[in-house]
Amino acid sequence: MIKKYGFSLIALFAIILLSFCLPVNKKQQQQQAFFADTLPTALELYGSYVYQREACSNCHSLLYDSTNNHLISLDGLSNKRFSDSWHYRHIMDPAAMTIDSRMPAFPALFVKKIKNDKLLQLYLQQNNNHRSSDSAILYKKLQQQAATIAQNLQKDGIPNYNLQQKEIVALIAYLQQIPSGPQRRYKDSLWTAAIKNQMAAWDNTPLNDSSTVMRLANSNNKDTIAMGTNLFTTRICFACHGRQGEGGVGPNLTDGYWLHGSSSKQIMLLIANGIPDRGMQAFKSQLTPEEIGQLTAYIRSLKNSNPPNAKLPQGEKE
Repeated sequence: MIKKYGFSLIALFAIILLSFCLPVNKKQQQQQAFFADTLPTALELYGSYVYQREACSNCHSLLYDSTNNHLISLDGLSNKRFSDSWHYRHIMDPAAMTIDSRMPAFPALFVKKIKNDKLLQLYLQQNNNHRSSDSAILYKKLQQQAATIAQNLQKDGIPNYNLQQKEIVALIAYLQQIPSGPQRRYKDSLWTAAIKNQMAAWDNTPLNDSSTVMRLANSNNKDTIAMGTNLFTTRICFACHGRQGEGGVGPNLTDGYWLHGSSSKQIMLLIANGIPDRGMQAFKSQLTPEEIGQLTAYIRSLKNSNPPNAKLPQGEKE
């Protein structure tokens, strides 16, 4: 019996002894490796709690379902369809980001802090094997993810009011990870194909003075400008530039000062390609070349309109 199992017992005792002899930092590395994939979901888990507490499910569903027309689907938000700053501004002032939105604002989320005890309670419900020694790692990983979102918001011009500690960041983390169901993936595939066609149309559009797009951009025609006005509103340009072009997060469009050039061609290229590192998104995947021309005509028409509460000039005088 001893001969049969002796080697196995010796090996077992050796493994146990070795585990106690591991350096502390080695054990910490093993714990961190184990939690590397699971801990970032701690912030998302807290965001899920906020989502349920605020009764968001009364108006939203997580999966695309054509039979529930009264629910607005959030399916596929993990595709980063909207930036962190878009969600931030939308939750702060829904009507500013979505025309005719009936969604209420949630100002308390920008004040309420993430509670560690609540986080631990939520996490324990998901992980019965959680040990008290793991809590520090849990909080650290949550703080890292929260800090990343806060940095993204800062890059888009949102001041950091200790946002990494606030519930709004947890809700954003949750919204950004909502997966895509099969119907959404199918719709996204069609959407991706449409985007490619749209971008190809822009890339193949001539921008010389005699081109249709350039004539639209330089037009003073009331109908052309009216179409551009509608695009400015429906494509949420006003969210950054103000409803009358007076400026906000983005620059004032009425004062004759320009950061990236004032010619029609320069304005169109800016609308089409954006400046991602400054928070200006590219619209060539969303607008036709003709629509970009109409939008440019409207922006040009704003010069010297002197709206109230205009932002101070930026850039060079035209």
